[in-house]
Order: sequence, then structure tokens, then C-alpha cells
Amino acid sequence: MQRSFDWLISYETGENETLPSHGSRLDNEHCRAINMRYDLGPNIQLFTHVIDVRRPMIFEPQGDADQYRVCSHVAASGRVKITFPDGLKAKVSPSSGLLFYPAKMRARYDLRAGEHILYAGYSMAPDALVQLLDDEVPSALAPLLNPTRSVSKILPIPVSRPLRMLAKAMVKPGLTGRLLELFLEGSMLQMLSLQVAALRDGQAGGRALTAREERAVREARDRLLADMRTPPRVIDLARSVGLSEKRLSEGFRALYGYPVFEYLKRERLENARLAIENTDVPIKQIAFRIGYSHVTNFTNAFKAQFDKSPSQFRKM
Repeated sequence: MQRSFDWLISYETGENETLPSHGSRLDNEHCRAINMRYDLGPNIQLFTHVIDVRRPMIFEPQGDADQYRVCSHVAASGRVKITFPDGLKAKVSPSSGLLFYPAKMRARYDLRAGEHILYAGYSMAPDALVQLLDDEVPSALAPLLNPTRSVSKILPIPVSRPLRMLAKAMVKPGLTGRLLELFLEGSMLQMLSLQVAALRDGQAGGRALTAREERAVREARDRLLADMRTPPRVIDLARSVGLSEKRLSEGFRALYGYPVFEYLKRERLENARLAIENTDVPIKQIAFRIGYSHVTNFTNAFKAQFDKSPSQFRKM
């Protein structure tokens, strides 16, 4: 398998191009690919990929690990599996796209043989995103705007036909110079607007959280994490903050991207990872302290999230 798929051949697109852009072309036994990256400004980049996969392959784009960015992927065709550094996994296909923040700006992309991939997306600094939305940021985006360096955040977004057609047009614009610049700038804004609209339509079952409900969900989160070993039942947690069980679950998905106890599980394991990295506390004790009665169950859950066992992580 090919383990690297960076910008292998860099070139400028030509003197007649006003938009700063860079690209790579690759044609070998693994794939045939054309990748482009356009700099729309100091805080916004747009990228496109055309990849015919000949053999199964894995690539790991090299981003700036110190620069926090919100990213988007939309596929007009083809399917890609993504594994983030903390073990979180996602898929991108013509029916399901992503808005996400990758921990440490690293991710692994798995491509199957025979796939014809047309892929478009962008990355931008959080303040640029807020500015583009004129401070009207839906609460569903909150997980991406409050980063934790060691934890990835993802928001799956259904891909409508207009969004899919837009991604396809971005991959093969057929334009140059100033026309290309105008087209890509407009396409990126249109892609963002369609994604935010989809988030708002799907947020909390189609009805946005009120200010009171949002405060209640955040209070519920604090209560949930107060004692990870013996957390309250969802029904009791909901009653304690004055919400129905259904509304609490919808609120957790809207604000944090996960159902209540999936969110708790991830927080438990993240706390365990930090303890394993920074202390000499025995792994068995760490497992017990975050609520696991059996070390085997803890090890399996930890490996599923971080791709390594607790002992392997400690040796690192």
C-alpha cells in the first residue's frame, strides 16, 4: 500500500492565473490523480481532487499541526473512509459529507480499488467562518468552534443534489484567470451556505434549541461529567434540567455531535488517554476510575477509539 500521498509534484498554474494555487499530478500503479489547492485568502483554502484508484491505498495529507481549521469534504462521486488521530472514524460519499475539526490537523484516508473520486472542500480559520456567517452561527457548529487539540469533532451533513452538483463543478470548472477566481470564491460560499442550511434544518429534530434549552443541555453535560464512574440515567438527567429525554438527546446531538452516552464514553476515554500519557497510575485503576469494571472491556473500547491499546499508548 502507498503510505504517502502528499503534494508530490508542485507547480504554479501559470502566469495568467490570478488566484494563488498549487497542485499535484500522480500516475502510477496505485492511482491516477490530479489535486488542486487554491488560496482564497490568508485564512481560507479550497481544494479539489480527481482520483482513479487502481489499488487499495492510504494517504495522509500533511497539514499544519499548530493551525486550527474547520474543514469540509463533499464528494460528487466515490467513497472515502477517514480515520482521525484520536480514533474517530467517518465516511464521505455522494450522499453524506462532513464538516469537521481534525485533532492535530492529521487524518488518514482509505481508498478502495476501482473508485472514481471527485472531491471538493475547503478549510478555514474559525474566525473567518464566524465572519462569513455574520455572527449568525447555528448552535450545531459549536463543537467545531471550541476545539480540543487532542479530540476531533465531526458533523455529518447530508449531501443534497445541488450540493453534489456544485462539488462536481468545482472539480472541473473549465475556467482560468479571474473567471476561475470568481467562480471558486462564489462556489465556496454557496457550499458553506448549503451546509449551514442543512445543519439548521436537521438541528434538534428540525427545531432549533431555545436559549433556555441550550443552557439546560450544557448544565446536563456538566452533571453527566461530574461523576463519570456512576453517571445518572438519561431520564433522570433530563428531569434534573427540566427537559424531556428526547429533547435532551436532540440537544446533545446539536451541541456536541453525539448522543448522551456516546458523548460520555468518548469523554471517559479521553480522560483515560490523558492519565495514561501523563501519570504512572496503573491501567487497571484508570479503567475502574472512569467506570469500567473489566480491563478487557476498557482495552477494547480504548483501542477502538485510538487505534492502539492502553499499554501501547503508554509505551509511546
